[in-house]
Amino acid sequence: MIHSLLTYCKKTLLIPGFDGYGQAIDIQVGHPTAETDISLLMGPLEVSQQVKDRTSTEPQPQPMRESFVFAGNSYTLAKVPIKGTLMGAFVLDESGKKERLDEGEDFKVDYMAKILTLTPSFFQYLTETYHLEEAHILLQYSFVGVVTLREFEQEFTVDIKAATYAEVEKMASLVTTILLTNQQQALAAVNPSAYNLEAYQSIHILHRYHWLGGELVAVTDDKYKYQLSFQVQGQLKSIKATPDMSYDTIKSVLSPGVERDDDWPVNVEVDLG
Repeated sequence: MIHSLLTYCKKTLLIPGFDGYGQAIDIQVGHPTAETDISLLMGPLEVSQQVKDRTSTEPQPQPMRESFVFAGNSYTLAKVPIKGTLMGAFVLDESGKKERLDEGEDFKVDYMAKILTLTPSFFQYLTETYHLEEAHILLQYSFVGVVTLREFEQEFTVDIKAATYAEVEKMASLVTTILLTNQQQALAAVNPSAYNLEAYQSIHILHRYHWLGGELVAVTDDKYKYQLSFQVQGQLKSIKATPDMSYDTIKSVLSPGVERDDDWPVNVEVDLG
């Protein structure tokens, strides 16, 4: 559930953070090698059994957001959209300049095959009007699925090896400081993360992480090993998509390109009744 967080902590926080340490520090996620100085490892996972966790066996509309690098005129969607909910934007470059996409005029959808195709006229307009090296397509739609929500807590450890007691304490203190002072940045970067397999999707949203403590766990002739422990609190959203395109009770969808703080912002009302 937290692999994306550990990878971010390694690549974006710890490696740059130890860049000026004065000696090369080898940092890994997963099983360490003999040369590894700092390793981040996933620990035990506990799932809340509170009745407030929502489980529904009835299919309900579920939000979906996808992004495709511009590469031709056809794109395969991850899910079967509910008809009438699919909206899109063509993002032209890193500045965020957008062209709104309208179904029928700009693209067509083969719903059963989950294929979106840009119309010939719109594709020609794009290629003749813009430089498209950095362009991508942003889509937002709803699909029908069964969903469960469960809160979880998962620990992770940071194992640190050094030649002296003073050195291992120094490194442990710096690792703790780097992780704690960059928590908001780290969570914003990794949320939400997801795994997809055909009709199934698991979405992880991490709320916060805490420092639980640390201890000296091993001493050898040439190394001291210190272990820091942290706990992550988050939510797993499990979804099974169903190929029902005619669901008729959804009332609103997202307008692509509008920034909001919530995970699945909605700001355009659509009456499908």
